[in-house]
Amino acid sequence: MLLLVLGAFLDGLTLNATGTLRAQDAELVAFSDTARRSLFRSRVDATTAETIAGLDEVDSVTGLGINQVIATTPGGDVVDVAVVGYQQATSRVPAPPEPGEAIVDARLEEVADVGVGDTLALGRGQAPVTIVGFVSDTAFQQQPSVWTDPATWREVMAANVAGSALPTGVFQAALVEVADDAQPGAVAEAVDAATGATDTVTRQTAILALPGVQQQQRTFTGIIAVTFAVAALVVALFFALITLERVRLYAVLEALGARPRELLAGVAAQAVGVAAGAIVIGGVVAVGFVALVPADIPVRLEPVRMAQIAGGTMITALVGSLASLRRILGIDPAQAIG
Repeated sequence: MLLLVLGAFLDGLTLNATGTLRAQDAELVAFSDTARRSLFRSRVDATTAETIAGLDEVDSVTGLGINQVIATTPGGDVVDVAVVGYQQATSRVPAPPEPGEAIVDARLEEVADVGVGDTLALGRGQAPVTIVGFVSDTAFQQQPSVWTDPATWREVMAANVAGSALPTGVFQAALVEVADDAQPGAVAEAVDAATGATDTVTRQTAILALPGVQQQQRTFTGIIAVTFAVAALVVALFFALITLERVRLYAVLEALGARPRELLAGVAAQAVGVAAGAIVIGGVVAVGFVALVPADIPVRLEPVRMAQIAGGTMITALVGSLASLRRILGIDPAQAIG
Protein backbone atom coordinates (compact mmCIF):
# COMPACT_ATOMS: atom_id res chain seq x y z
CA MET A 1 0.00 0.00 0.00
CA LEU A 2 2.80 2.43 0.89
CA LEU A 3 4.34 2.06 -2.56
CA LEU A 4 1.00 2.68 -4.25
CA VAL A 5 0.29 5.74 -2.12
CA LEU A 6 3.76 7.14 -2.81
CA GLY A 7 3.20 6.55 -6.52
CA ALA A 8 -0.19 8.25 -6.30
CA PHE A 9 1.36 11.34 -4.74
CA LEU A 10 4.14 11.38 -7.33
CA ASP A 11 1.69 11.15 -10.23
CA GLY A 12 -0.70 13.63 -8.63
CA LEU A 13 2.01 16.23 -8.13
CA THR A 14 3.58 15.71 -11.55
CA LEU A 15 0.41 15.50 -13.63
CA ASN A 16 -1.27 18.43 -11.87
CA ALA A 17 1.83 20.54 -12.48
CA THR A 18 2.24 19.73 -16.17
CA GLY A 19 -1.27 19.31 -17.55
CA THR A 20 -1.34 22.56 -19.55
CA LEU A 21 1.77 21.66 -21.54
CA ARG A 22 0.78 18.00 -21.87
CA ALA A 23 -2.48 19.16 -23.43
CA GLN A 24 -0.59 20.64 -26.39
CA ASP A 25 -0.06 18.80 -29.68
CA ALA A 26 3.00 20.79 -30.76
CA GLU A 27 6.26 18.88 -30.65
CA LEU A 28 8.36 21.96 -29.84
CA VAL A 29 8.16 24.94 -27.51
CA ALA A 30 10.13 28.09 -28.35
CA PHE A 31 11.15 30.41 -25.49
CA SER A 32 13.05 33.68 -25.76
CA ASP A 33 16.74 32.86 -25.48
CA THR A 34 17.20 34.89 -22.29
CA ALA A 35 14.33 33.26 -20.38
CA ARG A 36 16.17 30.12 -19.23
CA ARG A 37 13.13 28.11 -20.37
CA SER A 38 10.81 29.90 -17.95
CA LEU A 39 7.37 30.76 -19.31
CA PHE A 40 7.05 33.71 -16.97
CA ARG A 41 10.30 35.35 -18.16
CA SER A 42 9.88 34.50 -21.83
CA ARG A 43 8.48 36.80 -24.52
CA VAL A 44 8.02 35.78 -28.16
CA ASP A 45 6.72 38.50 -30.49
CA ALA A 46 4.76 38.23 -33.71
CA THR A 47 7.81 38.86 -35.91
CA THR A 48 9.66 35.94 -34.34
CA ALA A 49 6.59 33.71 -34.73
CA GLU A 50 6.34 34.66 -38.42
CA THR A 51 10.01 33.80 -38.94
CA ILE A 52 9.45 30.37 -37.40
CA ALA A 53 6.31 29.79 -39.47
CA GLY A 54 8.26 30.56 -42.65
CA LEU A 55 10.52 27.52 -42.24
CA ASP A 56 9.78 24.60 -44.57
CA GLU A 57 10.08 22.10 -41.69
CA VAL A 58 7.32 23.84 -39.71
CA ASP A 59 3.61 23.15 -40.13
CA SER A 60 2.19 25.76 -37.76
CA VAL A 61 3.11 28.19 -35.00
CA THR A 62 0.75 29.41 -32.29
CA GLY A 63 1.21 31.43 -29.13
CA LEU A 64 0.77 30.35 -25.52
CA GLY A 65 0.65 32.41 -22.36
CA ILE A 66 -0.04 31.52 -18.72
CA ASN A 67 -0.78 33.80 -15.79
CA GLN A 68 -1.36 32.57 -12.23
CA VAL A 69 -4.06 34.60 -10.49
CA ILE A 70 -6.95 34.24 -8.08
CA ALA A 71 -10.49 33.60 -9.24
CA THR A 72 -13.62 34.51 -7.30
CA THR A 73 -16.57 32.16 -7.80
CA PRO A 74 -20.26 33.12 -7.70
CA GLY A 75 -20.37 31.67 -4.18
CA GLY A 76 -17.60 33.98 -3.01
CA ASP A 77 -14.87 31.33 -2.86
CA VAL A 78 -11.38 32.48 -3.82
CA VAL A 79 -9.36 29.90 -5.75
CA ASP A 80 -5.87 29.99 -7.25
CA VAL A 81 -6.05 29.36 -11.01
CA ALA A 82 -3.83 29.52 -14.08
CA VAL A 83 -5.29 31.64 -16.87
CA VAL A 84 -4.15 30.27 -20.24
CA GLY A 85 -4.22 32.37 -23.38
CA TYR A 86 -4.02 30.27 -26.54
CA GLN A 87 -4.74 30.50 -30.25
CA GLN A 88 -5.55 27.03 -31.52
CA ALA A 89 -7.50 23.93 -30.54
CA THR A 90 -5.61 20.78 -29.59
CA SER A 91 -6.70 17.16 -29.38
CA ARG A 92 -7.67 17.81 -25.75
CA VAL A 93 -8.76 21.45 -25.67
CA PRO A 94 -11.41 23.03 -27.96
CA ALA A 95 -10.81 26.18 -29.98
CA PRO A 96 -10.43 29.39 -27.95
CA PRO A 97 -13.78 30.66 -26.64
CA GLU A 98 -15.24 34.07 -27.38
CA PRO A 99 -13.99 37.11 -25.41
CA GLY A 100 -15.47 37.07 -21.92
CA GLU A 101 -15.84 33.28 -21.96
CA ALA A 102 -13.65 30.49 -20.61
CA ILE A 103 -13.15 26.75 -20.74
CA VAL A 104 -11.99 25.53 -17.34
CA ASP A 105 -10.30 22.46 -15.95
CA ALA A 106 -12.68 19.96 -14.35
CA ARG A 107 -10.65 20.16 -11.15
CA LEU A 108 -12.12 23.62 -10.54
CA GLU A 109 -15.56 22.04 -10.63
CA GLU A 110 -14.46 19.69 -7.85
CA VAL A 111 -12.79 22.23 -5.55
CA ALA A 112 -15.10 25.23 -6.08
CA ASP A 113 -18.43 23.69 -7.16
CA VAL A 114 -18.82 25.74 -10.34
CA GLY A 115 -20.63 24.81 -13.52
CA VAL A 116 -21.36 25.91 -17.07
CA GLY A 117 -22.95 29.36 -17.05
CA ASP A 118 -21.24 30.50 -13.85
CA THR A 119 -19.08 33.62 -13.96
CA LEU A 120 -15.58 33.80 -12.53
CA ALA A 121 -13.88 37.08 -11.60
CA LEU A 122 -10.21 36.77 -12.54
CA GLY A 123 -7.28 38.53 -10.91
CA ARG A 124 -7.06 41.86 -9.17
CA GLY A 125 -9.01 43.50 -11.95
CA GLN A 126 -11.88 41.04 -11.40
CA ALA A 127 -12.17 40.41 -15.14
CA PRO A 128 -15.43 38.47 -15.61
CA VAL A 129 -15.49 35.30 -17.70
CA THR A 130 -18.40 32.93 -18.15
CA ILE A 131 -17.72 29.20 -18.06
CA VAL A 132 -18.79 27.57 -21.33
CA GLY A 133 -17.20 24.14 -20.95
CA PHE A 134 -14.81 21.86 -19.11
CA VAL A 135 -11.63 20.00 -20.00
CA SER A 136 -9.79 17.41 -17.94
CA ASP A 137 -6.19 16.91 -16.82
CA THR A 138 -4.97 20.38 -17.83
CA ALA A 139 -3.91 21.85 -14.46
CA PHE A 140 -0.78 23.99 -14.18
CA GLN A 141 1.45 23.97 -11.09
CA GLN A 142 -1.33 22.38 -8.98
CA GLN A 143 -3.81 25.08 -10.07
CA PRO A 144 -6.92 24.47 -12.22
CA SER A 145 -6.54 26.06 -15.63
CA VAL A 146 -8.88 28.65 -17.14
CA TRP A 147 -8.54 28.69 -20.94
CA THR A 148 -9.38 32.01 -22.62
CA ASP A 149 -8.82 33.86 -25.87
CA PRO A 150 -5.53 35.83 -26.06
CA ALA A 151 -7.20 39.22 -25.54
CA THR A 152 -8.80 38.13 -22.26
CA TRP A 153 -5.53 36.61 -21.08
CA ARG A 154 -3.68 39.87 -21.82
CA GLU A 155 -6.33 41.86 -19.98
CA VAL A 156 -6.01 39.66 -16.89
CA MET A 157 -2.21 39.74 -17.02
CA ALA A 158 -2.03 43.53 -17.37
CA ALA A 159 -4.39 44.06 -14.43
CA ASN A 160 -2.76 41.51 -12.18
CA VAL A 161 0.95 42.33 -12.44
CA ALA A 162 2.22 45.90 -12.68
CA GLY A 163 4.17 46.55 -15.86
CA SER A 164 3.29 43.20 -17.41
CA ALA A 165 0.97 44.42 -20.17
CA LEU A 166 1.83 42.72 -23.45
CA PRO A 167 1.18 44.09 -26.94
CA THR A 168 -1.06 42.20 -29.31
CA GLY A 169 0.84 39.32 -30.89
CA VAL A 170 3.27 38.82 -28.02
CA PHE A 171 3.10 35.55 -26.08
CA GLN A 172 5.28 33.85 -23.50
CA ALA A 173 6.09 30.94 -25.81
CA ALA A 174 5.53 29.73 -29.34
CA LEU A 175 4.16 26.24 -29.91
CA VAL A 176 5.74 24.73 -33.02
CA GLU A 177 4.23 21.81 -34.92
CA VAL A 178 6.80 20.22 -37.24
CA ALA A 179 6.21 18.77 -40.69
CA ASP A 180 5.48 15.05 -40.92
CA ASP A 181 8.85 14.18 -42.43
CA ALA A 182 10.91 16.41 -40.13
CA GLN A 183 12.85 15.52 -36.99
CA PRO A 184 11.94 17.71 -33.98
CA GLY A 185 15.56 18.02 -32.85
CA ALA A 186 16.71 19.26 -36.25
CA VAL A 187 13.75 21.63 -36.52
CA ALA A 188 14.52 23.09 -33.09
CA GLU A 189 18.06 23.91 -34.24
CA ALA A 190 16.73 25.42 -37.47
CA VAL A 191 14.26 27.60 -35.55
CA ASP A 192 16.95 28.98 -33.25
CA ALA A 193 19.28 29.61 -36.18
CA ALA A 194 16.57 31.43 -38.13
CA THR A 195 15.38 33.67 -35.30
CA GLY A 196 18.62 34.22 -33.42
CA ALA A 197 16.48 34.98 -30.39
CA THR A 198 14.86 31.73 -29.29
CA ASP A 199 15.65 28.66 -27.23
CA THR A 200 13.56 25.89 -28.77
CA VAL A 201 13.11 22.56 -27.00
CA THR A 202 10.85 19.53 -27.18
CA ARG A 203 7.58 19.65 -25.27
CA GLN A 204 8.88 17.05 -22.81
CA THR A 205 11.96 19.16 -22.10
CA ALA A 206 9.73 22.18 -21.53
CA ILE A 207 7.65 20.13 -19.11
CA LEU A 208 10.72 19.08 -17.15
CA ALA A 209 11.83 22.74 -17.03
CA LEU A 210 8.73 23.71 -15.04
CA PRO A 211 9.61 24.66 -11.45
CA GLY A 212 9.78 21.70 -9.10
CA VAL A 213 8.88 18.94 -11.58
CA GLN A 214 12.28 17.24 -11.80
CA GLN A 215 12.94 17.73 -8.09
CA GLN A 216 9.64 16.09 -7.15
CA GLN A 217 10.27 13.17 -9.48
CA ARG A 218 13.77 12.60 -8.11
CA THR A 219 12.63 12.82 -4.50
CA PHE A 220 9.71 10.43 -4.82
CA THR A 221 11.62 8.05 -7.09
CA GLY A 222 14.33 7.86 -4.44
CA ILE A 223 11.80 7.20 -1.68
CA ILE A 224 10.11 4.49 -3.76
CA ALA A 225 13.48 2.86 -4.52
CA VAL A 226 14.39 2.80 -0.82
CA THR A 227 10.97 1.33 0.00
CA PHE A 228 11.53 -1.45 -2.54
CA ALA A 229 14.95 -2.15 -0.99
CA VAL A 230 13.44 -2.37 2.49
CA ALA A 231 10.71 -4.65 1.15
CA ALA A 232 13.37 -6.94 -0.35
CA LEU A 233 15.15 -7.16 3.01
CA VAL A 234 11.90 -7.94 4.83
CA VAL A 235 11.02 -10.67 2.32
CA ALA A 236 14.54 -12.09 2.58
CA LEU A 237 14.30 -12.26 6.37
CA PHE A 238 10.82 -13.78 6.16
CA PHE A 239 11.89 -16.61 3.86
CA ALA A 240 15.15 -17.15 5.73
CA LEU A 241 13.13 -17.80 8.89
CA ILE A 242 10.67 -20.03 7.06
CA THR A 243 13.52 -22.03 5.53
CA LEU A 244 15.13 -22.40 8.95
CA GLU A 245 11.88 -23.76 10.37
CA ARG A 246 11.42 -26.15 7.43
CA VAL A 247 14.91 -27.57 7.16
CA ARG A 248 13.75 -31.01 8.28
CA LEU A 249 10.81 -30.88 5.86
CA TYR A 250 13.07 -29.97 2.95
CA ALA A 251 15.50 -32.71 4.02
CA VAL A 252 12.70 -35.29 3.93
CA LEU A 253 11.61 -34.08 0.50
CA GLU A 254 15.19 -34.35 -0.80
CA ALA A 255 15.48 -37.84 0.70
CA LEU A 256 12.31 -38.78 -1.19
CA GLY A 257 13.87 -37.62 -4.46
CA ALA A 258 12.91 -33.96 -4.71
CA ARG A 259 15.52 -31.91 -6.51
CA PRO A 260 16.81 -28.60 -5.07
CA ARG A 261 15.41 -26.69 -8.06
CA GLU A 262 11.96 -28.12 -7.29
CA LEU A 263 12.26 -26.91 -3.71
CA LEU A 264 13.36 -23.51 -4.94
CA ALA A 265 10.41 -23.42 -7.33
CA GLY A 266 8.14 -24.03 -4.36
CA VAL A 267 9.74 -21.16 -2.44
CA ALA A 268 9.40 -18.90 -5.49
CA ALA A 269 5.72 -19.85 -5.82
CA GLN A 270 5.18 -18.92 -2.18
CA ALA A 271 6.91 -15.58 -2.79
CA VAL A 272 4.68 -14.87 -5.77
CA GLY A 273 1.61 -15.81 -3.74
CA VAL A 274 2.60 -13.53 -0.87
CA ALA A 275 3.35 -10.68 -3.30
CA ALA A 276 0.05 -11.16 -5.14
CA GLY A 277 -1.86 -11.03 -1.89
CA ALA A 278 0.01 -7.91 -0.83
CA ILE A 279 -0.72 -6.26 -4.18
CA VAL A 280 -4.44 -7.00 -3.99
CA ILE A 281 -4.82 -5.89 -0.37
CA GLY A 282 -2.57 -2.86 -0.87
CA GLY A 283 -4.45 -1.89 -4.02
CA VAL A 284 -7.82 -2.00 -2.29
CA VAL A 285 -6.55 0.03 0.66
CA ALA A 286 -4.80 2.54 -1.63
CA VAL A 287 -7.94 3.05 -3.73
CA GLY A 288 -9.94 3.63 -0.57
CA PHE A 289 -7.32 6.06 0.73
CA VAL A 290 -7.29 8.08 -2.50
CA ALA A 291 -11.09 8.20 -2.52
CA LEU A 292 -11.08 9.75 0.96
CA VAL A 293 -8.45 12.38 0.17
CA PRO A 294 -9.91 15.90 -0.36
CA ALA A 295 -10.13 17.03 -3.98
CA ASP A 296 -7.60 19.83 -3.50
CA ILE A 297 -4.80 17.40 -2.56
CA PRO A 298 -2.88 16.22 -5.66
CA VAL A 299 -3.06 12.43 -5.48
CA ARG A 300 -3.87 10.18 -8.44
CA LEU A 301 -3.70 6.42 -8.98
CA GLU A 302 -2.59 5.87 -12.56
CA PRO A 303 -2.91 2.38 -14.13
CA VAL A 304 0.63 2.50 -15.53
CA ARG A 305 2.11 3.36 -12.14
CA MET A 306 0.04 0.64 -10.44
CA ALA A 307 1.27 -1.92 -12.98
CA GLN A 308 4.89 -0.83 -12.48
CA ILE A 309 4.61 -1.13 -8.70
CA ALA A 310 2.86 -4.50 -8.98
CA GLY A 311 5.63 -5.80 -11.25
CA GLY A 312 8.30 -4.34 -8.98
CA THR A 313 6.69 -5.97 -5.96
CA MET A 314 6.72 -9.36 -7.68
CA ILE A 315 10.37 -9.01 -8.64
CA THR A 316 11.28 -7.80 -5.15
CA ALA A 317 9.54 -10.79 -3.59
CA LEU A 318 11.34 -13.23 -5.90
CA VAL A 319 14.71 -11.59 -5.26
CA GLY A 320 14.09 -11.61 -1.53
CA SER A 321 13.13 -15.27 -1.58
CA LEU A 322 16.50 -16.11 -3.11
CA ALA A 323 18.03 -15.41 0.30
CA SER A 324 17.08 -18.96 1.20
CA LEU A 325 18.82 -20.40 -1.89
CA ARG A 326 22.14 -21.16 -0.20
CA ARG A 327 20.53 -22.84 2.80
CA ILE A 328 18.27 -25.03 0.65
CA LEU A 329 21.15 -26.09 -1.62
CA GLY A 330 23.28 -26.89 1.42
CA ILE A 331 20.76 -29.19 3.13
CA ASP A 332 22.17 -32.64 3.92
CA PRO A 333 19.17 -34.96 4.39
CA ALA A 334 21.08 -37.40 6.60
CA GLN A 335 22.38 -34.68 8.89
CA ALA A 336 19.14 -32.65 8.98
CA ILE A 337 16.91 -35.64 9.74
CA GLY A 338 19.40 -37.04 12.19
